Amino acid sequence: MMTFGCPPFPGIQNTLTKYAQYKKRLTQSTELNQDLLNDLMKLRAPKSVTGSQLQKGIDEKTLELIQTCIQNSMDLQTAEDIAQLAGVSLSTIRNYLKYLTKEGIVDEFLQYGSIGRPQKLYRMKRK
Repeated sequence: MMTFGCPPFPGIQNTLTKYAQYKKRLTQSTELNQDLLNDLMKLRAPKSVTGSQLQKGIDEKTLELIQTCIQNSMDLQTAEDIAQLAGVSLSTIRNYLKYLTKEGIVDEFLQYGSIGRPQKLYRMKRK
């Protein structure tokens, strides 16, 4: 079985597995009834309910991609590092990091150098 990392296709294996289950259940049935429809809807519906709870401008798929990229690194990362890993613009990453920090999903740290502004570093909140 082929697995994908970050980026370009996080979660594709799960999506393909769910599709295979959906198609198998649909083609095995000889009769359409309410139980079959309920089963098919469960397989088709996304497991996450976060999509309806996300603030305006935050896309669920992009959010998952960014979270996967942050989780896959054990080190603290800059916004630039995460943008490069995810293949997303720096301004987009900053918006998502602000959201993730506000929601308490990501920790933000400041690294002070001898010159200039402090650098912001990020990692997933430890449990």
